[in-house]
Amino acid sequence: HARAYDAAVYDKDQLWIFAAGNAGLNGPSTIISPASAKNVLTVGSVSDYGSSISGRSPGDLADGSSLGPMLDGRWKPNIVAPGVQITSAAANDNTGYVPFNGTSMAAPHVAGFAATLVDHYSNYRYNPALISASLMATAITKDNQTLSTPGTTHHNTYGAGRVSSYKAHYNFSGAGYLGAWSFDQDEVGYRYSDFTVPVGTQRLVAVMHYVEDKCSSLASQALVNDYDLWLDRDPVDTANGNTGDYWAQQSTVDNTEIRIIDSPASGAWRWKTYPESVSVLAKKVKMAVVIYAIYDDTTPDATLTLAVDDSTVQPGQIINVSATVDPTDYIASAVYLEHVGHTFALDSSSTTLYDGVVTDLKDNHPNQGKDILLGDIIDFLPRTGTWGLSYASEGKWNVAVQTSSDNMVNNTAVVNVTVDGTEPGAVTDLKSTSHKAGAWSNNPNITWTWTPATDALTGIQGYGIWETDMVLGCLRPTSTLDLGAVSTYTGGPYPSSNSGRVFNIRSVDNADNWDTDYVCDSYYLIDVDAPPAPTFNSSDHAVGGKSCNSTITVSWNAASDAHSGVAGYGLLWNTSPTWCPDPTVTTTGTSDTTTLSPGTWYLHVITTDAAGNWTPCSNPAHFGPFTIAPSCTLFADDFESGGYAAGGWTTSSAGRCKVNANSAFNGAFGARLKKGGQGTGPCTVGVAAKQTWIQAPPVDTTGWSAVRVYMNAHFRKNTLSCEYLDLQWWDGAAWQSAGIVEKHAWAAYSFNLPAGALGNPALSLRLITNSKGKGEKAELDDFVVIGIE
Repeated sequence: HARAYDAAVYDKDQLWIFAAGNAGLNGPSTIISPASAKNVLTVGSVSDYGSSISGRSPGDLADGSSLGPMLDGRWKPNIVAPGVQITSAAANDNTGYVPFNGTSMAAPHVAGFAATLVDHYSNYRYNPALISASLMATAITKDNQTLSTPGTTHHNTYGAGRVSSYKAHYNFSGAGYLGAWSFDQDEVGYRYSDFTVPVGTQRLVAVMHYVEDKCSSLASQALVNDYDLWLDRDPVDTANGNTGDYWAQQSTVDNTEIRIIDSPASGAWRWKTYPESVSVLAKKVKMAVVIYAIYDDTTPDATLTLAVDDSTVQPGQIINVSATVDPTDYIASAVYLEHVGHTFALDSSSTTLYDGVVTDLKDNHPNQGKDILLGDIIDFLPRTGTWGLSYASEGKWNVAVQTSSDNMVNNTAVVNVTVDGTEPGAVTDLKSTSHKAGAWSNNPNITWTWTPATDALTGIQGYGIWETDMVLGCLRPTSTLDLGAVSTYTGGPYPSSNSGRVFNIRSVDNADNWDTDYVCDSYYLIDVDAPPAPTFNSSDHAVGGKSCNSTITVSWNAASDAHSGVAGYGLLWNTSPTWCPDPTVTTTGTSDTTTLSPGTWYLHVITTDAAGNWTPCSNPAHFGPFTIAPSCTLFADDFESGGYAAGGWTTSSAGRCKVNANSAFNGAFGARLKKGGQGTGPCTVGVAAKQTWIQAPPVDTTGWSAVRVYMNAHFRKNTLSCEYLDLQWWDGAAWQSAGIVEKHAWAAYSFNLPAGALGNPALSLRLITNSKGKGEKAELDDFVVIGIE
């Protein structure tokens, strides 16, 4: 059988891949035909998961994987791949899967790798030697071993190592091909090629592998032609094919020679394939040489990051825990995530593959996704495993994950999860620090404070709130987080409303347990609308007119306010037609009485409401103008009416007191008083009944600093020195003289009433003559009484 497969590979240029077998528990040399054929690629089985309990590590040889060497001394297997608890399609079942163990599970992995390599690179097609050499050169040795001589224990258990598809396909910053050659070679001469080892290379791997014709049926060994691999570094011997610096890997029975060199010298190198023992009658061999360089640390460390999407949960609540492995260098091979923390209930288990596909590992063996195999991880492409899990009971639990790998430094990470199924308490001492309950305010923003709620396990996450008014009243907030773990909140701005504001608050802990109870605080009245200014109603002084009365009363129509109501008015009297009073309540009534100095005055009014809003200064009320005269006519008569009655005069005798044209000083008429006596003095008539006088209507002299009388007058004859016209005022007991007219010629007279005449609301004034001659008479015109401020 082995000879037949050797011939098929050689003649048909086909790569045959065989499982090594599962007889390894019986000891070495348990690989049988056809896996024992020299030209086929023989695959052993390793575990791709580990267990801290069993002591198994990823990459460990699977129990039962058949071992080398062959009976002729050749080492086998060529390579190893995962073959333990591999989920496989069940026979005779279109949907079922079953877990299987053995090299029969490992070989398909390698077949798949080889198929993708052939699909990727056309020069690998129909080139079994090059495919095999590449898979062996890019394999990862167990425990980072270096292979320098043939037939070691590693060769006969792991072969060249654990396959690495990524390394076989791609060069990257941590490793890459320095060259891959395939050619036919015979006994004539040697073949070679030069390559350069870059500075900083950590490991150099050289693989020579050839396929040849089958051996004879009676041969003692499978190998027909013995070719040797020589590695020569600078200075290179260019004259000879069987010289060099590295040759210990050479074998007389193997068609594969592997040499691994740590910290190789940088610079010029040459590989040589030398026909050490080749029959001239033998067919040519189909040779492949692969030189592979590793630049990174082949036992990299890694960062293990463990994250949980929610560390405070309720019993039975599913959380997602993600473990991300990021190697510092190179490739971390067969990385395995193992849970070593508290027991949990597993809901899901998954990874995201490099092509974006999300896996479902819940059916995986042996632990249904509790532990996760991430596989090989490139240093620039970290990978993550994610579990959906839950805990049934309250408490503080830890999720601990440990990494294991074929070549990576192991790590452990822990995250803590607190499970809390008890609702938190409620806040206390809820109140507003900015507003008084039941009182109007013009501050549209209300600040509430409270003593925070408490929670024994996970602590307070925050609060749900509901801001309502008194129409709705106190209501429990919904289960929506509105505030964090704070102890104050400012709401608003709120509009004016006759319904007070209400604040409801409900606590929630970090596990999303909501308090069944809630706390309510009310009743806060908001009025932010400024009241209008009042409108004018009346005044005892005419608007736009003048008045001698310095005391004025102005009333207005009460302003209105739709919410908090009018609380008063701010007033200001000044001489400016436009002004804004200070926002200070002057009166709560609707009128104002004040005493003003002479001038033109205006009253400015603004309204305030119970919330403290004031009429804006852009729109106050302005009442006026009101003019206060510095002096006022208290009484005046120019006698143009032609009589005394119109002026309100009273006379002593109609016959002696007349108004006529002959007595006028100005205009058409004036007043005449004929002779009369006061009953005293040298000119007295001596008869009181003969007195001649006219008396003005009462004059109000209150509030004036002076009262002055003006008139034009003369005494027509004045033959006696004691004849005159006397201005008198009544002091309540007797008439007192305020001044006399005794000149014959017309003249303007003015008399200041004495202090005793002031302050009288009904002062009597009269003009009386004192004369004896029959022809003497007094005449006057333009009589005026003036009050002076």
